[in-house]
Amino acid sequence: MIPYFYLSEIPFWPMPIQTWGLMVALGILAATAFGYRESRRRGLEPAKFVDAAAWASLGGIVGARLGYLLLYRGGPLLSWEIFKIWEGGMSMLGGVLGGLAAIWLMRKRLKPFWGYAEVAALAYPLGEAIGRVGCFMIHDHQGIELNTPLSVNFSGTPRLDLGLALSMSFALLFAVFLVLRRRERQVRPLFLPSLLIGWGVIRFPLDFLRVWGTTEADFRLWLFTPAQLAAVVFVAAGVYLLVKRPAWYRLD
Repeated sequence: MIPYFYLSEIPFWPMPIQTWGLMVALGILAATAFGYRESRRRGLEPAKFVDAAAWASLGGIVGARLGYLLLYRGGPLLSWEIFKIWEGGMSMLGGVLGGLAAIWLMRKRLKPFWGYAEVAALAYPLGEAIGRVGCFMIHDHQGIELNTPLSVNFSGTPRLDLGLALSMSFALLFAVFLVLRRRERQVRPLFLPSLLIGWGVIRFPLDFLRVWGTTEADFRLWLFTPAQLAAVVFVAAGVYLLVKRPAWYRLD
């Protein structure tokens, strides 16, 4: 069992560094750097990918804040509350949707759009694997009581830490993507639909292991978290792209 620790900030002048924000920033930088190299390898324009990543990051931050206020605070969206990001409060689902919206708005500047989308999908698990380490450092996704080697000792009670579980899951997904990438001569993997399916397969079961019935519990609609409902949609969309391979999903 992992001993309990809490590392919310790193002392630094003139102001402390928030560990969650630091890990998210490192995740974005790592995914962008990987995507830059992958774009060059595929004959795309790396500068366009970096530009898209910057806008996606901005859209992700806005979406994450709006998602948190809407899903976990019930608003208000039209107030100064939206700008108080230093007080904490971000929704990863909102961040994903915000990032996707930003990329879609600039799709005419990315040719071929789905080619860049494939690169982004390949790089995304790396970014989330690193970013979720920040969630683990502050334990903002406590799980149910369960004694395993990867559980955290919360005041004598072993609990799963979903931040750690998500970090490890997306690291594994990224490793699988790297293996598929090296075998492109044998089979041409489609990373966007694979990411949609992988994201859903990871989030749907793990969210059942989140803590229930406490102030730390996530908002639920019936028995499902917002991420689980989105997971169903993501998996359906990913399966559609893999099976149907519509004509508009052109990578070149």
